[in-house]
Amino acid sequence: MGADGGDAERAYERTREEFVARRVVDEAEDVLGRAWVAELADMRLAALGLIAAARVSASVAREELRKAQRGSEPAKVARAHARLAALEEDSAANTEHARYLLARVDAELESAAVAELRRSRRAESDAVRLRRAWAAVQRPN
Repeated sequence: MGADGGDAERAYERTREEFVARRVVDEAEDVLGRAWVAELADMRLAALGLIAAARVSASVAREELRKAQRGSEPAKVARAHARLAALEEDSAANTEHARYLLARVDAELESAAVAELRRSRRAESDAVRLRRAWAAVQRPN
């Protein structure tokens, strides 16, 4: 092989080393990304659980108010009204907080998906570069 063949081989080796180094980084980022997505999924479920719990609590308080209203004790009705009002206020605050968390989690999930897409595209581009470098080595002079 002439000087061109040696240059092509050195270029291929350099490209292969870059390819391998990037694959190692991509694999590490992929592992971290998957762990982060799993954690985000758990956070999303927790936020949805907060919303569901707030709705159930308010529903139970409304039912208790209905039962108290069927009775003849004004003090029970007043307590049931007060409890329902407090729960609805807490429910609104908890639901607002949970929706905020859901929005943040969804944004992070979107960011993780974009990062994965970028890694995938970079890997494809790197593979093309590696194939081209190999093809240059294989070309007869």
